[in-house]
Amino acid sequence: MHRYARLTLRLRYAATTALTATVLASCAVSTTADPSTPTTELTDPAPAQTVNVPVERAIDGDTIVVTDPTRGSLTVRLIGIDTPETKDPDAPVGCFGPQAATRTTELTAGQHVRLEHDPTQSDTDRYGRTLAYVWLPTGQLLNEQLLAGGYAREYTYRHQPYAYRDQFLAAEDAARTNATGLWGACPAR
Repeated sequence: MHRYARLTLRLRYAATTALTATVLASCAVSTTADPSTPTTELTDPAPAQTVNVPVERAIDGDTIVVTDPTRGSLTVRLIGIDTPETKDPDAPVGCFGPQAATRTTELTAGQHVRLEHDPTQSDTDRYGRTLAYVWLPTGQLLNEQLLAGGYAREYTYRHQPYAYRDQFLAAEDAARTNATGLWGACPAR
């Protein structure tokens, strides 16, 4: 990528992140970490004095519902990951799907999270779900935590790289190498 294009992308990313942080951010809420889930190196870059959104519920491992103060209930699809299916009426429940849905519920239930949009991705997917990274009150990135714990696979939509792709691939690789979660429980596909 040309140096000017990279600089432009970085400036747009910084501006979008700053604007998003002003509107949506995390607050300090106490949670109990799961010692079996590897910790992440990514920490929330948002300023501490910002607005947050409460999580209503987890739909499955890679989709949650939050309450936005201006738009109401929003369904959020996590960027960069894919968990085994649990809700598709035309497909069987995927191996490790229920565990992924349970883990997402454990990490988000009763929490306020910060949504981070990615300027390299659409704001919504074809189903109208908001696409975002989800920062937990602990300052950790939910998307990456699910990969590190073996609850998800890395997913690059239409070969369009996203901001945290390298970190997500590394988290998936570590989980796969250690046969963590679905990597040890499910047949290879």
